[in-house]
Amino acid sequence: MADEQISEFTAMTAALAIADLIPYVDTSDTTEATTGTTKKMTPNQLAADPLLKIKSQGAPSVETVACTLTIVELLTGIITGTHAAGATQAYTLPSGALTDAGATFAVDTCIDWSLINLSANAIDTITVTSPGADHTIVGNPIVQSANAASGGIWGNSAIFRTRKTAAATFISYRIA
Repeated sequence: MADEQISEFTAMTAALAIADLIPYVDTSDTTEATTGTTKKMTPNQLAADPLLKIKSQGAPSVETVACTLTIVELLTGIITGTHAAGATQAYTLPSGALTDAGATFAVDTCIDWSLINLSANAIDTITVTSPGADHTIVGNPIVQSANAASGGIWGNSAIFRTRKTAAATFISYRIA
C-alpha cells in the first residue's frame, strides 16, 4: 500500500462502518511530500468536519398538483408545493422499492427533507401519504397552506426524516 495512489484503491462496495478508516491527503502537511501527507480518519471524524456543514443546494423540487414524490425529489432537500385546487392535495411518498433503487441506503441511515406549502388559500393543504407498508409515515402528515389563518398559526412547512429500516422498507418521520 505504501506505493499505491489513493486513486488505485479498490472502490467502496458497502456502506461505511463506524470502525472503517478513510485515507486522505492533508495538503497543508508536507512532512511526507511536497504534495501532502497521507492520513486517516473515521466516518465520525469526517461527518464532524466543519467543511461538511456547508451543503450544496440546487433548486428545490416544485409540485403544483397531487403527485407521487420520487427519491430524486426527496434528495433535493426542499420540495415546494403551490396549488389552488380548493382542497387538500396528496403527495405520496415513493415506495420502499423505488426509494432503495434510487439511492444507496444502509439500514438505519436516513435523509432529511423539507416540504413548504406556498398555496394561498387556507383549504389548500398538502397531505403526505404512504404508498403502502414498505414506506410509512409517523407524525402529522398535513402541511398547512401559507394562508394567515392556517399557515400563519400552524406554519406552512415541515421537516421529515426518511429512515431505512430493512431492505426496501422506509419510515418517514415528521420531525418539525
